Amino acid sequence: TAAIFLDASPIRIAAVAPKATAALSGGVESIVTISAVAPKATALLTGETARTPTWQEIVRSPEYILAAGASTRRTSRRIDMVDKNETVVDTLKITGGNVSCDSTKDERWAASLQSGRPQYMPEAIDDLLHPLSGLRARIWWQLHLDSGFEAEVPCGTFYVSIPSASASYKTFDLSVGLLDVVSRVRRNKWSGGEVMDFGGKTVSEALRLLLTNRAPQIPLRIVDSTVTLPEVYEVGEPGRDPWEDVLAICQPAAYVVYADRMGTLVGEPKATAGGATVLDYTAGPGNRMESLNRKLDETQLLNRVTVRSSNSTVDPPVYATVEDDDPASPLWVGLGFVYSDVIDSDTVTTEDQCRTLAASILAERQVLDLVVDHDAER
Repeated sequence: TAAIFLDASPIRIAAVAPKATAALSGGVESIVTISAVAPKATALLTGETARTPTWQEIVRSPEYILAAGASTRRTSRRIDMVDKNETVVDTLKITGGNVSCDSTKDERWAASLQSGRPQYMPEAIDDLLHPLSGLRARIWWQLHLDSGFEAEVPCGTFYVSIPSASASYKTFDLSVGLLDVVSRVRRNKWSGGEVMDFGGKTVSEALRLLLTNRAPQIPLRIVDSTVTLPEVYEVGEPGRDPWEDVLAICQPAAYVVYADRMGTLVGEPKATAGGATVLDYTAGPGNRMESLNRKLDETQLLNRVTVRSSNSTVDPPVYATVEDDDPASPLWVGLGFVYSDVIDSDTVTTEDQCRTLAASILAERQVLDLVVDHDAER
């Protein structure tokens, strides 16, 4: 069994002819008419023009949750190649592939695709799978609902790497790896003479400036922050991975930057652990289990974190310690088992900033990560 954590705001999209009632956020009842125009559904909300429901709306609907949790499902997939203007240039025909997302990594998304079409082997720069074409692969998972249309959910937007192929007199097999958009930021290392001064700027302003400088082609969505960086703060050390600077700038505001499903770089406060399970699903009788790996790692657990300012302008040095002081917690320091770490950061210059960062790290490191790898054949 796997669990997907999604926004649990209530909305019901049902195909009860000719109309259905949708309970939207805020408790407002609206009438929604859905017609099954493959591969998408069209919803007509009272007082609005006809529009296609967003995938965020669809995945919150009871119809979607019921279909996703059913023991048997009708599913498919679509891989669109999109340009910088979000225009779909073509749709790939594939024989297989996989997608993974690991929020513990800087490059969360990874994928690969296989195809038996020789024409996909790139020769010119404007070919679909040429790594310099500027095109991105957007993968959609399609789930057939009882209302008669295909609900589509994006499963990542990727840049392509160099494909590999093998051929015989009977077969042709092509494989291409797909890369998280964060990889484009990391490839553009500082080369010297590119010093950027972020002294006194807010975390959100510095992130926008840095990411626009290193990867101007990638769309951004950075939540505004009031936390400021030290008055003296520069980046641009020759040969340094700019993502290291992104991570450092995030620290005083407890921010995280990642690529979302649509290939946008998002910067926002770190989410708190936990939350209700909105959707879970189980492999049904139409799937044959190939392998199942389960791993629980306790080595990352902490119940005391100290953050020290390593900024050269701070004299005397400042620091703050945060610990688990809840007697009801299994990691309460009063139990006598202390798992501690000391973090040095040059982006924090006050005791309050040190405490905020320490609290953020402690919250992250008090949750056990359960990793389950499930391979099945449909």
